[in-house]
Amino acid sequence: MTRPPSELRITVSGVLNIYKNKSVEYLIAILIVAWGINRLTRSSKRLSSRTEARNKKKDDDFRLSITISSSGPSSGFRQSESLSENFKKFWVPKDRSVSVGGRTIEGGLLYVGKNLAAADGYSVEPALINPKLKATAKHPDYAGDGFSYWPSYSDIPASSRAAYIEWLAGGRKDSNANIGYVFLYFYGLERRILHDHMEGAADKAERAAIFQEAKRLLEIYGDNGSFSGYCQEFLFAMFLGSGEADLTTAAPVIAPRSYNLPGPLRVGLGQFAKAGRPIPSNWALAWVLQDSEIRLRTPARRCEEEFAALFELMYRERHGEGLVVKPNKTSVSVSYRPATSGMGRDVETYRGPTLPDITVLKRPRTILADLADSATDKLDSYSRFIGKDGAGRKSIQGLALLPHELDGRGKHPGLEALRQEIESHLNGDDNGQIPFHSILTYFPTEKSDRLSKKEIVLLAQLLEKLGIGMEPDVRFCRIKAKPQESLIVFRQEADAPSAPSQAYEAAAFVMRMATMGSRADGEVTAEEESHIAQHIESNLDLDPGERRRLQAHVRWLSLHDAGVSGLKAKLEHLSPRDKENTAQNLVVLAAADGRIDPGEIKILRKLYQYLGLESERVIADLHNATTEPVTVRSASTIDDSYPIPKRPTKPIEMTLNEGRAALDPATLQRKLAETARVSGILTEIFADKEYHEPSMPTAADSMDADILEGLDAEHSGFLRALGASITWERSALEELADSYGLLLDGALDRINEAAFDRCDAPCIDEDDDEFVLDHEVYQEMTT
Repeated sequence: MTRPPSELRITVSGVLNIYKNKSVEYLIAILIVAWGINRLTRSSKRLSSRTEARNKKKDDDFRLSITISSSGPSSGFRQSESLSENFKKFWVPKDRSVSVGGRTIEGGLLYVGKNLAAADGYSVEPALINPKLKATAKHPDYAGDGFSYWPSYSDIPASSRAAYIEWLAGGRKDSNANIGYVFLYFYGLERRILHDHMEGAADKAERAAIFQEAKRLLEIYGDNGSFSGYCQEFLFAMFLGSGEADLTTAAPVIAPRSYNLPGPLRVGLGQFAKAGRPIPSNWALAWVLQDSEIRLRTPARRCEEEFAALFELMYRERHGEGLVVKPNKTSVSVSYRPATSGMGRDVETYRGPTLPDITVLKRPRTILADLADSATDKLDSYSRFIGKDGAGRKSIQGLALLPHELDGRGKHPGLEALRQEIESHLNGDDNGQIPFHSILTYFPTEKSDRLSKKEIVLLAQLLEKLGIGMEPDVRFCRIKAKPQESLIVFRQEADAPSAPSQAYEAAAFVMRMATMGSRADGEVTAEEESHIAQHIESNLDLDPGERRRLQAHVRWLSLHDAGVSGLKAKLEHLSPRDKENTAQNLVVLAAADGRIDPGEIKILRKLYQYLGLESERVIADLHNATTEPVTVRSASTIDDSYPIPKRPTKPIEMTLNEGRAALDPATLQRKLAETARVSGILTEIFADKEYHEPSMPTAADSMDADILEGLDAEHSGFLRALGASITWERSALEELADSYGLLLDGALDRINEAAFDRCDAPCIDEDDDEFVLDHEVYQEMTT
């Protein structure tokens, strides 16, 4: 008689042949172990034979009866011991009910009976409800503590079966149910579609019913990430197997919790490519949102609606009807991995015509990723704002931060009222004066008596959406108007700059100093304004939008005393020659109207001191500006715009109480032409460059270990030093930055850029007239 292959045979001769070189003690130990194993094997076999015989006799005497309510009579069947592959007699259709454990389960869509083989043929179907197994308990296992990772009805404890039957009988809708019970039921739906229907049980009406049932379960239990993923993929599998021909006519599939491309999306993109048709913006967006190879930063996730709208707008702007991708050789293959353990393999769900899988191509993904990055960059400020304050999305300040492409989407009750208020002060003109507090009626701020720099910037950005510029604008001139003062508002084009060019900063600097000198007598005359405007138009290289803003800026300066805050630090970096030219420019403008009052001389002397020049020179320089002889040039070199003037009949006398003759226009024009290069000189001063004074190397220079992520040694040392205080005055910060060989504003920008990259928030921010350190961000950056 042939022995079963599972029986273990160990003979003495065999052991001696194998271990003939070992010691006698070692061989004896081996023999004892072998004898024990043989005894154990024979005992196990005898016990198994007795158990099988006993179970067979018991099963022969058992007849299972299940009552299925329908239009027909109840049916009983005799269950054989072997696993059955005849799934038809176990399936309970949707229009029938079944009683299990004293509970009636309506709605069918279940497998009920004993010993139905799983789809893989190796075990009992996990979803099969065996009525013979105990399903009652005093304390049902609602928590699902008796569940394994892959539960099977036949394996879970009676208390778990009781809770499962109760959930089924309750309509399969208790949102507090353990997700294991939902999965156990879901296993049966998977098997029915992916196995039974492919084995000849396909029914269109039943397929539709199961599809709707899976959708219903997803709506109730979709918060569970695992179930959501399986259920969504199952629905996609059913969708692709439903015979749908052209997916390009439908909206693209976007799985809410998925970051992998769904099968229907890949099939649809393949259909676009095969037909040579452009990929529409909504399909491109669906690709971007779900491709794990495309990294989406925080703004895309925090501002989903805004990102989607902006991406589609930018996509259409760049690619018109859409990208056309040539078909590649890789074909689309879509498979589904079932959640149930009863199906041991992936199931291919797409069986349509061969389609190219363009999602594996690098070029279209790179194009879409770059576009997504651009859209995300535009949403950075808005994202940070609403991230700090959840209500910011509905505020008028939040509206100010939306990219201009989304201006038409964001509406706010106060926006139109603000527009009407401004128009009433413009009164049809291109610019006008408006009380600041009248604007603040529609733009609430934290403090009624003053505005922070952030709030003023938000206001300026909001007015830009109305096609309006304001002066002063702290982004352009670093001057903050007070609520009790007035603003100059002016119309501007949609493409007007929202940040100053270097040329504009230099021009504004010269105009600020000139206006300070001109208004020192307490009044800026129309002649002085005219000469200043003429200087802007004739000698400064600005685009039309900048000229319009600079004129509004000069008008505001003529109405308000901006003081000399921040000027001294800029002037210190001028070379001696540049200081002389700047002084000449100021003197010429101050003398333009022929009046030189004590106040003008006083402010000019102060400005001379800032320039490092002797203040006593002011009177002499004023005199020279009006009496300097004219140089006669040959006709070929004469500039037509500067005619040779007549010699002044009366030079200016420095008698402080009398008005004097206006400066000769030609002399003024010549002086302005000679000093126009000041704009270029000051441009370099305002350029965002680091100014390095000779200094001893800092500790950060020689200790690479102290260099922080995203910063060099100097900025790392400066950042560490900022931790000495939570609040800083500008003067103290400037001194600290200078000790590290840094310019303050550039250093703060560099540090905050690194902070945004790492923490999505600034490390130090300006609040009114002081700087405030964010301690949490600081700790994260320096530890």
